[in-house]
Amino acid sequence: MFRVESFAVRNADEKGEWQAIIFKDVVKMKVSEEEHLLRKRTESVGMLAGGIAHDFNNMLTGILGYAALMRKLLSDAKLSRYAEAIEHSAQRASKLTKHLLNFSRRQKRSTGLVDVNALLDDVLFLLKQSFFNVRIERDFDAALPNIKGDEAELQNVFLNLFINARDAMDGDGLLRIATSRQDKGYICIEIEDTGKGIDEALQHKIFEPYFSTKESVSNLGMGLYLVDKAVRDHGGFIEIVSEKEKGTIFYLYLPAPSLRVSEAKPREAPPQGRSLRGRTVLVVDDEHLVRELLKGILSETGARLFEAENGEDALEICTRHQHEIDLVVLDVIMPGMKGDEVLRRIRKIREDMKVIISSGFMSEQQRAKLKELRVDGFLDKPFKDDDALSVIMEVLERQ
Repeated sequence: MFRVESFAVRNADEKGEWQAIIFKDVVKMKVSEEEHLLRKRTESVGMLAGGIAHDFNNMLTGILGYAALMRKLLSDAKLSRYAEAIEHSAQRASKLTKHLLNFSRRQKRSTGLVDVNALLDDVLFLLKQSFFNVRIERDFDAALPNIKGDEAELQNVFLNLFINARDAMDGDGLLRIATSRQDKGYICIEIEDTGKGIDEALQHKIFEPYFSTKESVSNLGMGLYLVDKAVRDHGGFIEIVSEKEKGTIFYLYLPAPSLRVSEAKPREAPPQGRSLRGRTVLVVDDEHLVRELLKGILSETGARLFEAENGEDALEICTRHQHEIDLVVLDVIMPGMKGDEVLRRIRKIREDMKVIISSGFMSEQQRAKLKELRVDGFLDKPFKDDDALSVIMEVLERQ
């Protein structure tokens, strides 16, 4: 791809004139522009998904929390089954928002340890609704180590390859994804489709910019180029096996650390009948439903409760009862004063007051900033009564 520029050139004696033509190779510049535009579009989708998931999680907190409470209190077996069905439906909806939030967080382009199995699972979960007639098979190595990389880049790699596979099968076929640990310090992601396949003569061209086998005029032919670039940037490489009318297999090899990152231990459920008698908790949330749910959960434990619907009211209560409050459960995203500013001011009122941050959406950067303000715990929405009690009791018992 060249940009053509022309201009007149005269002789020194001005008796003759020529036309000069310059061809400038602008492939790298155009590729960089397209890469930037694609990244910005994906980041915009991620931000939209995060905002929707935050609002949805606030609503799900009331549905899931009250259904769980109701199921425990109902003595009628039939009504208890109905409450359990509501709870399970809310949990499935919660799983969807979790995948949306994961997608959104990864678009913040943070570099660190990447759980490839979880990343693949999130992308497949979000795509399955548009892959109506595509059967998806997973064969993930449960012992696959985390790798060092950029989650946003790798997420876009898998999105590109899965969408290409669907298009190659005309939306109907088998998509198989497998992960495994290889010799010589690599992990392998195998993506196989039963589509049209790629002609052997074209296989060496598919990773070139602006090359495409698709007939759509809207297709720029950048997808596989960016896939190859991202994999190479991670120190990996791609192999392809394809046969006309039989399908294609992409093998992505990415360097793995020599030691597997240890898994986080799941939180233990709180012992039944644990009492919070003598403890005072302030609940700060702009959602009335969430405040009422936490009040309902904590009132069963004997805790004394204050509530505030905004940051200003919360600070007034903290000032007035600063020597009585043992714990603040604080929402981050509220109208007016935000949760992080409330936390800063609470630290000035009483430095050792315990604070749990509760939110339907937080990026890793937000979590890191809140940790700098010595937050004592996180309670992610939506939550059930057991989830809330586990976090609250763990924080209160911590010295």
